[in-house]
Amino acid sequence: MSEGILPATPWPDLDETDLEVIGALQRDGRASIAKLARDTGLPAARVKLRYERLVERGLLRTVALIDPAVLGRPIVAHIEIVARRGNAELADRVARVPGVAWIGIADDYERLLVQVSTSSNAELVALVNSAVQSAPEVESFSTSIVLRSWAPVFAFAAPVGAPPALDDVVWRTGLDTGRMLDDVDGVLLTHLERNARMSLTAMSAVSGLSVPATRQRLMRLMGEHVIQLRTRPDSRAQGVTAVRILMEIRGDSTHIAGELAAMPNVNYVSESTGERPLSVELLCASEAQIGEGFDRIGRIAGVRSARMVRFRTALFQTGNW
Repeated sequence: MSEGILPATPWPDLDETDLEVIGALQRDGRASIAKLARDTGLPAARVKLRYERLVERGLLRTVALIDPAVLGRPIVAHIEIVARRGNAELADRVARVPGVAWIGIADDYERLLVQVSTSSNAELVALVNSAVQSAPEVESFSTSIVLRSWAPVFAFAAPVGAPPALDDVVWRTGLDTGRMLDDVDGVLLTHLERNARMSLTAMSAVSGLSVPATRQRLMRLMGEHVIQLRTRPDSRAQGVTAVRILMEIRGDSTHIAGELAAMPNVNYVSESTGERPLSVELLCASEAQIGEGFDRIGRIAGVRSARMVRFRTALFQTGNW
């Protein structure tokens, strides 16, 4: 049985109204205040107040998950860099490199964790050579290729019932999507990556389509799972700590990924090459939540060992996948 269905430390200062609003947004990340009010049965003014407070605190951030392969960038990699000295300048330079999705500066100030996507292995090699190998601050680095990724609905408390089916939360399968996008699709996806709650009117303006045609195009992209919406905390928010836990495993990686996806406070799960092929990112509001997450992972059958990296700072390029 998944450890994720056990009681978990609650997020501070979230009451039942907050959780209802969050839950409604997790069911429909683009819902208007009026629709959120209908879905929750709460007055619209109250929903608007709670929504704005949660956004201001950084506890609500709706993002558009798009498989980079659909955008012509099928090679996704994690790069862990150990720097000889302060790495803020290095991080700033790497953040400007095309293909970088996000950068995290670890708590020890010595390591950078970078996620990139490229159109080919050759482009990945060129990126590593130019941005990492040649940097004078770099002491060492390692690169792993991401094979599959899962993004479960973020649980602010222990999930109720059975673990989610992985088919419902996988957003990067590692398969050839076979999906052909036209220029209008590309424009819409690029803007949704930046702002998943962008209005249909604004999308219509950038796409050149009418509002009804834009709505139809968006519904098709979502219906075909080209884009998935997730509402979760922002790892840059005050009081939110992001940690990545990398695991050495034995046995069926899909089964273990399912156990991880059922845990509370999970942002995403990735399977990659290397000696620690499974990693999970947790977004936590307390040390108790971090400790509970690490303990739960250690008790999952098949996890042989786990290493934790705490992020002090996250520098996002797109930050949405």
